[in-house]
Amino acid sequence: MVAGLSTFMVFGPGCYAGVEIGEPSAEGDGDGDAGDGDGDGGDGDGEGDACQRDQSGAVVRRLSTVEYINTVDDTLGIDIGAAAAEQLPSDLRSDGFSNQVTGLLVTFDHVEAYHDLAQSIVEQLDVPTLLADVSDCADFGQACETSFIEGVGVRVWRRPLLASEVDSLRAIFSATLEEGDDFVTGAGFVLEAMLQAPQFIYRIEDEIEGGGSGAPGDVRSLSDYEVASRLSYLLWSSSPDELLFEAAAAGQLQATEQIEAQVDRMLLDPRARETALRYIGDWLALDGLPSINRDPALYPDFNVELAHDMREETLRVAEELLWDRQAPLVDLLTADFTWATPELATLYGVEPIGEGWQRYELANVPHRRGILTHAGIQAINGHGNRPSIVERGLFILRGMLCSSVSAPPADLDTSMSELEEGKSPRYYSEARLANDSCNVCHNQFDPMGWAFERFDGIGAWSLEDEFGNALQEDGWLVVPGTGEQVPFATAVEFAEVLAADASAARCVGVRKPLQFAVGRPLSQGDSCVADEVAEAAAANGGSYHALVKAIALHSNFRTIRSED
Repeated sequence: MVAGLSTFMVFGPGCYAGVEIGEPSAEGDGDGDAGDGDGDGGDGDGEGDACQRDQSGAVVRRLSTVEYINTVDDTLGIDIGAAAAEQLPSDLRSDGFSNQVTGLLVTFDHVEAYHDLAQSIVEQLDVPTLLADVSDCADFGQACETSFIEGVGVRVWRRPLLASEVDSLRAIFSATLEEGDDFVTGAGFVLEAMLQAPQFIYRIEDEIEGGGSGAPGDVRSLSDYEVASRLSYLLWSSSPDELLFEAAAAGQLQATEQIEAQVDRMLLDPRARETALRYIGDWLALDGLPSINRDPALYPDFNVELAHDMREETLRVAEELLWDRQAPLVDLLTADFTWATPELATLYGVEPIGEGWQRYELANVPHRRGILTHAGIQAINGHGNRPSIVERGLFILRGMLCSSVSAPPADLDTSMSELEEGKSPRYYSEARLANDSCNVCHNQFDPMGWAFERFDGIGAWSLEDEFGNALQEDGWLVVPGTGEQVPFATAVEFAEVLAADASAARCVGVRKPLQFAVGRPLSQGDSCVADEVAEAAAANGGSYHALVKAIALHSNFRTIRSED
């Protein structure tokens, strides 16, 4: 009873609801589909003081489920992964990612789950050991209570506590004493309250001594503790470690060389690799693969195990390229190798070379090259049992070119009822392009979706569909903003054309990872920051490591603009 009462006393009702968590996408769709645009409506010119704006994301941003799990584990040593995955509602995909402020809402189900999880964490925790680790006494009274609250608080809330926060939390010790419980019990209740507080659940960058970050529109430098959190969540999707906390306490996270040294150190940690692969999985919506359904009569070889293999294939290729080879992101589009299990190799028409995961060169597989020809990418962008030119074309437009189209008018007839049954997807697509009402939008993405017509609903390759229609793979890339059409003859050639396009290189190599890093849709005003990050990364070799370092070292990473 004490814990529930004290939590209410300290934080009050509605402490999750109504928090301002960021601006909406400029496109405003936020529909959660795989490969949504980044909300910027195309590249901007970066005029004026656009680069002065806060580039790091919202002032208040809820921890994603992955970040919550990692933070509990790294802060308190408690593995809450299975329980959190079961109890917390799934994070919504918004603007192409699951870590965007536009999708990280909090419902009453979240509040209940955070309450139950906090209790479970404290039950599993050795509170006396934690108490001895952060304080040199364990007696009721201001000195000991403050010592514990400040000692554990800087870890849990990722910064030193305000005097008012310490006073509020001390009230829990008072309530514990009145109930006749001991100090250790009170410490557990305090920790429960901390774990349910907005200061833990959210990443808040406006709680500084003196109140707030300044007048609306003012730009201030982040505190050392705020920089530590930005670095840790950027590279590790988790809270700062002891070395970051020590650097923050010593005021050693302001100079560029200090931050660079921390980034170099953190990139060597396995958590940095895990975060990079989480980005790839989120960007390409790979986590949705195990839940797709296909008719077993049409696809007898497809099952959930194969779906997991498809997901793992793309992550393994990304890991080798980005981490082991230190290649730029755009190289994912033209990779001349893959990793596969015997079942996946068989789907690809390749003789398995061994059990388990094996590396395959693709020199003798002419229709496979790069991640766009991976079975998982084609399956996740299908449409039921039949391949979808529209879905695949939109995936390229949004996920690889950072462009978008408006939804069709509500009164537009999209049935195409006059078309004949049993025709190929290309036939129907060309009919859309011949229709003036459809052409204005479909001409921007359908011809790119044509590249993948020979890949069926689970990514297997064939020359004919189930109706005996000959399938094609030629088309053209429509360069966003220019109307230029770059032709291609095959899916592999399309991947090469796309990789060579400046818009794709900018989207794949900078804008998408930058959006993931800041946790919000990019706007027109972010264009110049993206340019500067791209230039800095290229000057340092252009690798994924160089890109992450360029983001962390950009001046906007260390500043914040107060809300207007």
